[in-house]
Amino acid sequence: FAKIWKAELYDPQKWAELFKKAGAKYVVMTSKHHDGFALWPNQLTSQTRGYLWNSVDTGPKRDLVGEFVQAIKGIGLKAGLYYSLYEWYHPWYRLGSQKFVTDYYHPQFKELVNNYKPDLIYADGEWEKEDDYWMSTTLLAWLFNESAVKDQVVINDRWAKGQRHKHGGFYTTEYLREVINFDKPWEEIRGMGLSFGYNRNEDLEDYNSAQALILMLCDIVSQGGNLCINVGPTAAGKIPVIMQERLLQIGKWLQTNGEAIYGSRKWVRPYQWSKGDRNFVLKKEGHSYVEGDYILKQTLEQQPGKAVKQLFFTSKGNIIYAISPMWPGKTLTIKNLNLESDAIINLLATGEELSFQNSGNNILINLPDFNPSLYQPEDQYAYVFKITNARSME
Repeated sequence: FAKIWKAELYDPQKWAELFKKAGAKYVVMTSKHHDGFALWPNQLTSQTRGYLWNSVDTGPKRDLVGEFVQAIKGIGLKAGLYYSLYEWYHPWYRLGSQKFVTDYYHPQFKELVNNYKPDLIYADGEWEKEDDYWMSTTLLAWLFNESAVKDQVVINDRWAKGQRHKHGGFYTTEYLREVINFDKPWEEIRGMGLSFGYNRNEDLEDYNSAQALILMLCDIVSQGGNLCINVGPTAAGKIPVIMQERLLQIGKWLQTNGEAIYGSRKWVRPYQWSKGDRNFVLKKEGHSYVEGDYILKQTLEQQPGKAVKQLFFTSKGNIIYAISPMWPGKTLTIKNLNLESDAIINLLATGEELSFQNSGNNILINLPDFNPSLYQPEDQYAYVFKITNARSME
């Protein structure tokens, strides 16, 4: 495919504008995946294989990484680069030779960092070998002490076998395979549909709805994480229209409700549950939520006898944000919370202040009559209630 691939419609400036409208704060490009094909003019790829294997020597004949980083940073976003440590078919790696690390992986990685100065590096493909092979500890010492980005770069936790959620930078999950209980920053990464990357066989029903993606975002942020959604461009370099639409819908919701997401932290509890069995939402196929509709089953599509997440919570200082997946009706009840009389509660969708009263161990928030004409369609995917001066009487 390398020889016939042209990326003739690749316009990174349009990508950057779309991602900014989507509300993204950082964007990560796959600079080299497990096939070893480099999207920048790295000569080691071709020299060590014996055939042309980067995007400048063959295919598009363009420095795709360089154009991407320039566009993303130019529009005010942080530019990240994904980098695969291992390669499926590199001859040195298949032989288990240390030359793959010392003469290929390390110098290639250093070139990528020094040439493009990424704000974030997402390593991957580490799982087959320990650090005595990868020598990532040595490489990261260089990154944080000598590289061109030593003072500001952020990394993930995929640098050697068995080190995820133990060492490195922010922790990573993929299609939510784990029960989340991290004490440091983390990020969930998943496809917008079932595939990770563009799949021409996917139909509309294979994509997550905008509401599912927004509820997924709220769920992850309430647990202290970030959501990184994979966007798979076509071979021509176009982002599929359905992906563009989803991103713009998320961005419109964030325009109204983003203060509950950006810069927020976990509250004392991430959710408010309804009555019922919570195991249904905590355990499914070994904690692997491949299909994105899991979040709808956890919130809007209650199963008989099963609990649902009625509210997600985030916080900033003395502010609590309660995010409801559906309109609560005439009253919103927040359990196990009492408030002082100077607390102020606002509905972000309209800005109006809402009255409340303490009732036993709960607060009852009096809601206006729901009038869909007051809301944009995206605002109806989840409703945010901002509680200021949230000093509990407990």
